[in-house]
Amino acid sequence: MRGIRMLLLSATVLIVLLFLFSLFFSSNAKMQRAGVIDAPASVVFRQLSDTTHWKKWYPWPVSQDLAHGKLVLGEMIKDSAVHYRVLAEDDRLSLTGSFFLTATTDGKSTTLNWSMERHVGLLPWWKVRGLLMDRVYGPTMEKGLTDLKAVAENAAGDTP
Repeated sequence: MRGIRMLLLSATVLIVLLFLFSLFFSSNAKMQRAGVIDAPASVVFRQLSDTTHWKKWYPWPVSQDLAHGKLVLGEMIKDSAVHYRVLAEDDRLSLTGSFFLTATTDGKSTTLNWSMERHVGLLPWWKVRGLLMDRVYGPTMEKGLTDLKAVAENAAGDTP
């Protein structure tokens, strides 16, 4: 009986310490990627400002229902920024994202900065998931950036 009581007390203390330790971590997770696309900012902006183009390069499913993450475009600044949200039934799975475009001095290429941020909440296991977000989803985000580069460069080649 004494052993079981000691085991329960130890488990309780460990859980409380884990929760207190997790308070030092941010309840927001963020990841960023950047790249240079050999296409004018106007061509890249066209790919970003219309969700029908996203199916060609966005690495996650483009959906319009909350169960699978509804993609909603937000504020757009012509040829320089696009903000979006992915809304989900569970708020911890929702995220906000931004693309910032900077044209090179000759106007033939565009530097693209893509960032995504997700509020993961206060629970320790969600914070651990937030800490691992870049490691887990970063390669997929890089693939999306590579695919966007190919699509935009192909579109720039088709433009007279």
